[in-house]
Amino acid sequence: MLTLARSEPHARAAPGTTVDLARIAHAAVTEMLPLGEARGAQIGLEAAQPANLQGDASALLGLARNLIDNALRHTPIGSRIEVEVSGSDDEVCLSVDDDGPGIPVQERERVFDRFYRRSAGDDAGSGLGLAIVKAVVDRHAGRIELDQSALGGLRVMVRLPRAGAPAA
Repeated sequence: MLTLARSEPHARAAPGTTVDLARIAHAAVTEMLPLGEARGAQIGLEAAQPANLQGDASALLGLARNLIDNALRHTPIGSRIEVEVSGSDDEVCLSVDDDGPGIPVQERERVFDRFYRRSAGDDAGSGLGLAIVKAVVDRHAGRIELDQSALGGLRVMVRLPRAGAPAA
């Protein structure tokens, strides 16, 4: 709950700190490798550098960890997860793809609700992970999209304004 409160859009952000989303994604993948290995999963990372934006490195690291953790927890043993950081002139993107069952289209908006869990028997979490992710995205004036992954499961794409990009 404290993590969620700190992630809310009105929470104080580190003023004007330039961070590299590629480095943050690398740190998140490194931290999540032991959990991935325990589940027999392969976690890949492709990151273009630099992927700079104005933001809170700690909150963005938590966002990346949450997305990777969700992918690991909601896919079968031995799954494949691909993390990618890319960018354009005005935004940087973090995407996490998996080969799991995905989320039905009709449920995709609900998964960002606090405490929402897809099934009553789902004991893989508290239902706060994607609410935290959404709060961090909102706090950074970004957007988040859920889609079908080329791997067959879910693709989560976070788009954030690039450092120095003109305001929309």
